[in-house]
Amino acid sequence: MIAQDALFPMSQLEIAQAFLNHFEEEVEKRTKSVMSANDKLFEAQQLRAMAEADVRRAQTAADAPAVVFPPLPLQQPEYGAVDPVTGELAPQTISADVERTCHKCGGEGRLPDKTGGGHHRCGECHGTGSLTETVTVPIVLVAWPDNPDMQTTTVGPLTRYGELAADFLTSLPDDDPRREDSFLDYRIVDVDAGSERDPHAVITASDYGLMLSVEAPAAAVAP
Repeated sequence: MIAQDALFPMSQLEIAQAFLNHFEEEVEKRTKSVMSANDKLFEAQQLRAMAEADVRRAQTAADAPAVVFPPLPLQQPEYGAVDPVTGELAPQTISADVERTCHKCGGEGRLPDKTGGGHHRCGECHGTGSLTETVTVPIVLVAWPDNPDMQTTTVGPLTRYGELAADFLTSLPDDDPRREDSFLDYRIVDVDAGSERDPHAVITASDYGLMLSVEAPAAAVAP
């Protein structure tokens, strides 16, 4: 039997049209595949952006010190009231404005939309990436040898009395021979009570706001 195609062969136009139909189907299938891949890529990119933001927030929290005692600008000292029971003066402190990285956006100022439609401004920091807060810092007043100016020193939970003498030594000029002294050679004295403090001990809350004196070794005092 003679084949149908042999009896009625396809024209050049029909052959070309068949090829076109075939490749149009291929293009359509592959376009759908690319669109699906793009959707999955966009979703993965959004998830990655959210994960990166989580890492930045976690890193910021890990790098932040547990307690921050900031430098200037400082406001006026706040003097505590006298306790009506003990009659003691409440700890003296200084208030300071501190700028911190926003904990919500990790300093980016914006957050990924949950819908995957880009980003929006962080409402916690209003898009600035940082937050300003006021912290209260305990202090002691320190008198240094041969220095008429009283030093206001911030105190942390682990600050030791000996650090007051170390601060004095590091403040000296490089050519001052006293820079070679050990801070343990210096006495830390409560000016009002005349009592001495252990340089290894942590400064206690009862000493906040008090005047302490860094006194030079007896051998270094001129006769």
